[in-house]
Amino acid sequence: TKNDCYKAGKMIKVTKIIVHSTGAVNPYLKRYIQPNVEGLGINTYKNDWNRSGIAKCVGAMIGYLDDGKTIATVRTLPYGMRNWGCGKGKKGTYNDCADQFEILEGYTEEYFKKVWKEAVEYSAYLLRYYKLSINALTTHSYVGEIGYGSNHSDPIPYFNKYGKTWKDFKAEVKARLMEKTGDDRYIVANTGDGFLNVRSNHSADSLIVGVLRDGQEVIHDTLVYTIYDGGSYWWKINKPSIGLTGWVNSKYLKKKK
Repeated sequence: TKNDCYKAGKMIKVTKIIVHSTGAVNPYLKRYIQPNVEGLGINTYKNDWNRSGIAKCVGAMIGYLDDGKTIATVRTLPYGMRNWGCGKGKKGTYNDCADQFEILEGYTEEYFKKVWKEAVEYSAYLLRYYKLSINALTTHSYVGEIGYGSNHSDPIPYFNKYGKTWKDFKAEVKARLMEKTGDDRYIVANTGDGFLNVRSNHSADSLIVGVLRDGQEVIHDTLVYTIYDGGSYWWKINKPSIGLTGWVNSKYLKKKK
C-alpha cells in the first residue's frame, strides 16, 4: 500500500494477462513484498517494493515463502487496478488493459517446476476471473515486440533454461481451462475422528474455523486454490456451498461416485 502504483489507484478494464519473470535470481517473495504476513519473512535490506519511489508494481508475484519450501501466489494490487508492469512502447502501453504477475526466478530445476505449475494454475484462474480466452494471455517480451511495452525478453529465457517454451505454457493453461470445474463432488472420508477441520490457513497448526463431518459432501468449486505444504495438498474453497471458507487437507476427501 506504500507503492506509488497502489496510491495512484486507477481502475481499468482488464482484457489481457501478462506473464513476467524477474530476471534477478532470488526466489523469495520477501525480497519484493512487505510487510511480513502469512510467512513472507522480513526483508532486512529494505529494498522491497512496498515503498514510495518505486516506479513499478504488478498485480501478483509467485515464489517462495520464508520457509524456502512453500510456493505461494501473493496478490499485491486489487483486481482491476492498473499495474505498472510492462512500461511503454511506441504504440502505447498494455498497462492500461492488463493484469500482470511476476514469476520469481530461482536457482534450481526443482524450484522451476514448482513455480511453473503455480503460474499455469494462476493464469487459468485469472482468465476465468476476468472471463477471458486463452488468447488474452501474453508475455512481457511479446508486448514489447508489438509496441505496447518496454523491450524486455521475460519470461522466455527463464522458460528456455529448463527446456520449456511459451507454447508449452499456453498449452498447459489451455488444458487447465478445459478441465471440468464447478460441479466436482467429494465427500469427507477416513478422518479417523469422524470430522475434518476447516482451518484458517494451509497448515495443520493454523486456527480451526469450522468442521466437516464424515460423509459430508463438498463441492470443488471453480475458485479454488491448491497448495502443497507440509507433505499434503490443501484446498482453499472460496465459494463453498457448505457455508464455510477456509483450508482443508485434501487427503481426507474422496471423489463422490
